Amino acid sequence: MNPRAHNSVVLLGFTVDDTLLDEISQRSAVLPTQTHRFAWNLVGALRSAGVTVSLLSALPVPNFPEYPDIVIRSHSIEERGVSGITLGFVNVLVLKHLTRLHSCLTRGIKFVRGQSPDVVVVHGVHTPFLLFARILGHALKVSTCLVMTDPPGLVREVDSRLARGLKGIDRRLTRYLASGFDGVIALTPALADDFAPAVARLILEGFVDPQLAEPIGAPEEEQDEYVIAYAGGISAEYGVKNLVRAFQSIPGGRLRLDLYGTGTLDPWVLEQSAIDDRIRYRGVLGHKELMVRLRSAALLVNPRPAAQGFVKYSFPSKLLEYLTLGVPVVTTRLSGIPVAYLPHLVLVDDDSVESLARAILEVQSDRRAAWERATRGQRFVVEQKSVLMQGNRIVEFFLSFDLSRETSTKVSA
Repeated sequence: MNPRAHNSVVLLGFTVDDTLLDEISQRSAVLPTQTHRFAWNLVGALRSAGVTVSLLSALPVPNFPEYPDIVIRSHSIEERGVSGITLGFVNVLVLKHLTRLHSCLTRGIKFVRGQSPDVVVVHGVHTPFLLFARILGHALKVSTCLVMTDPPGLVREVDSRLARGLKGIDRRLTRYLASGFDGVIALTPALADDFAPAVARLILEGFVDPQLAEPIGAPEEEQDEYVIAYAGGISAEYGVKNLVRAFQSIPGGRLRLDLYGTGTLDPWVLEQSAIDDRIRYRGVLGHKELMVRLRSAALLVNPRPAAQGFVKYSFPSKLLEYLTLGVPVVTTRLSGIPVAYLPHLVLVDDDSVESLARAILEVQSDRRAAWERATRGQRFVVEQKSVLMQGNRIVEFFLSFDLSRETSTKVSA
């Protein structure tokens, strides 16, 4: 491998074409849209830095019967200038992991050999993929990098006792397997600290599309409506109930709350919108249309409660999009938000409804100051977190793998 060039990457994960994701979304309650968007931004970032990317993927589907197909067959991928294949597997608990590993060892090894990559990048903490990457690292002497956007083994309400127990084992296996990677790219420091503490790291919150960063003029003194908007999961876990209650506590007929997304609180939100006609449930929109709607809002809110134990692992992707749009942002003080972002946000004091309402009123009462803060925030993320900037950072991180290996070789000699 040329120690000063990393021109080829195989991305092992769940990156599929848009049409296939739409089919999955229509047949399942699970909507992996943020993971999908991050994956394609990662592809775009690598390609912007001059790297050729090939995809080795599995369909991101929940277990049968949540997803109706038991046997998932292999497909080819041709999307956005990149190509690759998806792996077949049996979509049943336990068998899913075993058959994905089997597909990696049969079709996957042949595919990777054909690409001759400088680095194999694993996106997501899926133990069959981690084990396969470790095997590739030893067998082909290829560098390996793990991209962690979520902690392993997140328990869902629908999980059985068996599934919860297996996820506990999965977390322990992840820590062991991650320790053998050359590097880890993590959304937050806590992810790297807890699951790959001895591995070289790059903290990278996400990617900004500069095309979304249209300038927004200073606010008018009088507006027909002051629109507050939220986009994401419609659930108590994401703070939607707190947001609705905070909004209802603020008087004024010229206020409106627009909620975009879907989730377990859909029926409750519809009930509240019937009680208070200022609340509008907008449902799920395509990303392009959603960005247009959010850009036209006066205030964007991230109400996710900060006291939840796992938020230290999370950097809300919506914050990057909110800031890119140049609209004022109110957010809870999540521990995963780096200090550099804080001057560009209005922070909620705590997780209470009252504190959230106060923060909203603070922005509403001084619209000029809020606009100036949002403009600075837009400039910050476009300059520091663009796809091109992040792609260059990732490639520089890959180069450090060579230096580490050279040092290790000299020490062992």
